[in-house]
Amino acid sequence: MTAFLFCLIFSKIFGQQPRVGYIVNIGLTGFADSTKFYLLDLDSAQDIDSSYLQNGKLVFKGKISEPVIFRLYPENGNIYFNFWIENRAISIAGDKTSFSDLKVTGSPLNEIYFSVEHRHAELDKLRDSLARHAMTENDGAKIKDIWNRISIIDNAVRKIRLQTIASFEPSVITIKELYFLRNDVTADSLQMLFDIFPASLRRTKYGNVISKYLSTGNLSEGSYAPDISGRSLARTQVKISDLRGKLVLLDFWASWCEPCRVANKELGILYQKYKNTGFEIISFSTDTDYGHWKDASEKDNIAWTNVSDLKGLYSEQTADYKVRAIPKSILIDKNGRIIRIFTGYGDETGAALEKLIKAQNASDAISTQSGPIKIDRDGRKFIVNGESISYDSCKKLLVKYPSSALELYKVLRLQSRIDRLARVTVILTFPTLGFLAANDVTKSNVSWVNATAIALSVPFVGVVVSLLNKQNRKDKHLRRAIELYNAEINKRAGERVGNN
Repeated sequence: MTAFLFCLIFSKIFGQQPRVGYIVNIGLTGFADSTKFYLLDLDSAQDIDSSYLQNGKLVFKGKISEPVIFRLYPENGNIYFNFWIENRAISIAGDKTSFSDLKVTGSPLNEIYFSVEHRHAELDKLRDSLARHAMTENDGAKIKDIWNRISIIDNAVRKIRLQTIASFEPSVITIKELYFLRNDVTADSLQMLFDIFPASLRRTKYGNVISKYLSTGNLSEGSYAPDISGRSLARTQVKISDLRGKLVLLDFWASWCEPCRVANKELGILYQKYKNTGFEIISFSTDTDYGHWKDASEKDNIAWTNVSDLKGLYSEQTADYKVRAIPKSILIDKNGRIIRIFTGYGDETGAALEKLIKAQNASDAISTQSGPIKIDRDGRKFIVNGESISYDSCKKLLVKYPSSALELYKVLRLQSRIDRLARVTVILTFPTLGFLAANDVTKSNVSWVNATAIALSVPFVGVVVSLLNKQNRKDKHLRRAIELYNAEINKRAGERVGNN
């Protein structure tokens, strides 16, 4: 008995211990010895390891906190293989000619992954082929047709992936699928699919982002921008709310994102041009590595506010802004409301941004004016301090005081009704004119044509009369709003004179 216990203790101490990390043994043919291979973490977009092929063998070792998808690729090659790593021994084998179809053993997680990918593999290949064709095609019409076909494929793949989430056993694979599709389904559908997963998977980094998506409202123009904070390169904590009172462009980027790096140069020009007008940029990096973020920031000469929480695209703060791909930027007014949301960055983005900045500056200049509003007889031209202003600018002035704002509300309510009546008028115009013409042609000999023409004419005339009446009432309320506004302006001017 004593000998048995000794052997048991000996085996516990000196025998094989439970694995606390991963080891990936790879056997490859078709590559020259000493070929360098990299292991890329697809979540952070960073190379986390590299190894040289020796006698057709590669070995990678490490430890991860939760399963992660990696990409294996050779130096100076355009081929790659994606697979999941978990803390266990995994074997991979195959040839250069079929590098995208290497065989993985010892990993139940990869069995699930490849069975999921297999469901839309052929569509993925077709999409890649069409995308390559689009890059070499010069005919605009043909390019448009190709991308229309790609869009159809994307929709088909999206349906397959959603069906996979609903039908497969819940796993880190399927919750990551849902993470990627979080912007493509309604909130109710997202919640329903999220409820499939057990608590352990809902607490993963993928689950945390989905949960944040579900707890925040829609991000839309006119809504208030969520607060967001991060540390600068100097480790100073900065919040976007600290910039309230300025026109702010919140830009999501990363060191590894080439379009973002190009955009940084354009943003630098924009910043230098408008920084003295109350315009500010806050760049929020989705990097996970401080060094990479710092190097890219210095190379791109980022002179404006630049922060990060170094949690990558799995940050709950980026989830507040529904960030799935970068670059993404949001223009926010001085009161914290969203003016415009930009996805991607191109020539048209810069032009649109500059136009919006100029419009905001012009609006701010108008809002600081305190002179009375003059209006011409037609009610179409508004003048303040000798300068013409637009109808929209006039409305911004009228909302400054409760009395004029109330009249303006009546104007806007009537305008809404006028718009509806105008649509009804358009709908009635063509059939009314058609039957009137038919009535004239038949010289009233066909009674039903005559009756129909008269029947249609009555509501048509009624709608037009109502339209004109409401337009007249709208003009009266607008003039009354301006009168009340001017009275308030004159009153305050008199109070200032009395105080002096």
